[in-house]
Amino acid sequence: MTRRFSALSVCAALSVCVAAPLAYAQDETSRSLDTAYALVHAGNDADALASFEASFARHPATARAYLDAAYAATRLGKHDAQYDRKALVFFEAAFAQRPGTADEYLDAAYTARRFSTIDGSYARKAIEFFDASFAQQPGTAVQYLDAAYAARSLGDSDRANDRRALELFDASFALQPGTAQQYADAAYAARDLAVDDPTYARKALELFEASFAKETGTASQYVDAAYTALSLGKHDRALERKALALFRTGFARQPATATQYADAAYLARGLNENEIADDLFRRSLDANARAGQYDAERAFGYRRAIDDAERRVGVVVNGAYQSGGFGPQETIGLFQGGTEIYWQPSKIGYRDGKIFQLFARQYTTLYDRSGGATGLPTLQWSMGARYKPFPSRDLVFTVEKLIKGGRTAYDDTLFRIGYSLDEGIDLHPIKPDWPSWQIYTESAYFANQGRFIQPVELRYGHAWRLDSIGGRLVVFPHAAVAGDFDSRAPHRLALGVGPGVGLRYWFRESAYRAPASWFDLNVQYRLRLTDANRAKGLVVRTTLWF
Repeated sequence: MTRRFSALSVCAALSVCVAAPLAYAQDETSRSLDTAYALVHAGNDADALASFEASFARHPATARAYLDAAYAATRLGKHDAQYDRKALVFFEAAFAQRPGTADEYLDAAYTARRFSTIDGSYARKAIEFFDASFAQQPGTAVQYLDAAYAARSLGDSDRANDRRALELFDASFALQPGTAQQYADAAYAARDLAVDDPTYARKALELFEASFAKETGTASQYVDAAYTALSLGKHDRALERKALALFRTGFARQPATATQYADAAYLARGLNENEIADDLFRRSLDANARAGQYDAERAFGYRRAIDDAERRVGVVVNGAYQSGGFGPQETIGLFQGGTEIYWQPSKIGYRDGKIFQLFARQYTTLYDRSGGATGLPTLQWSMGARYKPFPSRDLVFTVEKLIKGGRTAYDDTLFRIGYSLDEGIDLHPIKPDWPSWQIYTESAYFANQGRFIQPVELRYGHAWRLDSIGGRLVVFPHAAVAGDFDSRAPHRLALGVGPGVGLRYWFRESAYRAPASWFDLNVQYRLRLTDANRAKGLVVRTTLWF
């Protein structure tokens, strides 16, 4: 009996020993919580937060206690953002025990958004809390907008965030019209998405236009909107014109870069706004001179584009020795000369590489080794028009009326179709030498005579710019294959091959226009490959293009 009593006594004593510390700890936890709430009521959030933390260190708290601690930290975070980090820890501890309410998630979202100004990664947490709140109840226009900016801040690292930002912008604008800046910010989100998915470009343009409808945009906004419209406007004239108008509005507010002016210039050229295009090309060249964005070769190309479009009247003087005559008989040893005056109308003459010209010319046989007529008796007049219908293809259709001048000349109607391919035949502003080649052929039909002529010539060689004597003289040694088919000649097919050399001098250039004129001397010696004598011998051509 005594032993049993002793054992029971020992067990009771041990229970008291264990329970006493636990009760003490619980009492301390309770006292810390009580102290924390008292300090909260007294407005002392800093000490209250310390008491909350002391309590949580001893024993896990309820969701309510974690939330109260979070709100104390949030109030402190308005003055010291480091407290926001603690608040978010407490918010998450509370939500781990039970789901938050819409307002609680919203408060957590704004806390995370505020702290994201220090640590950008917290913007992702803000979005999660915003979405959790919106899943319980719809947000307000302002809340959707704030969530959109949080998502937008992460868009560079993950385009999914830009898509979410755009959805949130749309939700906000559906409840309340945005400001000009808000529409512009949404436009940039859509514009960034359009890099990977072009369907967003139209959305971006709509948002830019909504922004501009609210108030005048910045120069960069108009230019960015122009590029957006341009990305949509391929084969859509209305959008291309809108893009050009946006470019010009932006440029009117602030000078642009050289490449921006050039892009707008090409757009204007494609819309057949040649005067606008040339002005923009000039601005591009000026801007590039101030702050270089492209090299001299590209600048030369812009100067050439200005010259091509602004050309109105020109004169071409040429002479050719041993070229096939226009008589029905096969003749060699001829020297013929001619002069052409052409007019390129201002509106229809040049349309983005499509060229239309009217011309009048005369040509005369100046020497005939066979003793044939020369001088005024051979004077041949002609008037006609030519059209190049494709910007990127050198295909030219010509119709001309041949008018009898001298007694050996004749009246006829001549139809011609010419085509050429070439590379390196223009002056190169940077390289001292470059490969150069050209293929040219033409189908010519004399209606009254029923005569068909098909000349063809291939030149392949290398060009050297002679910088030591001015930099505008180019020498072009080459090999040539040339000939023709003449339906009225005794030997219809003529073909020859041989070496040649060309000299071309370029002149009449300005700061904005590439050399507009050139004088060319080309000498070849051909060995015939067919029976026709006109395929062999010395061939000399001179041309003055003014």
